[in-house]
Amino acid sequence: MSILSRLKPSRNVAAMLMVSLVVALLVLAYMFLVGIPMTQARNAYNKAQIAYERGDYDDSREYLDESLSIWDTQEARELQDMLKDVQNSSE
Repeated sequence: MSILSRLKPSRNVAAMLMVSLVVALLVLAYMFLVGIPMTQARNAYNKAQIAYERGDYDDSREYLDESLSIWDTQEARELQDMLKDVQNSSE
């Protein structure tokens, strides 16, 4: 019996290590597939917003296109509509 009781804790440790590995891989997959692209899109959107507020509509449009190519959001679509309105009013 003493041999069996020694094996059980090592199985628990192995199981915990496997669970930890799976969780770590899931977190990395989430970051790669969702977190990083979302952050890049948000950064481009923020640059577009700043350029829009400065009145630099061409740069704003470029940053906005970059943001939308990475991650399509309602905020970016609203800013795109605002840029179209500015362009239409200047013509």
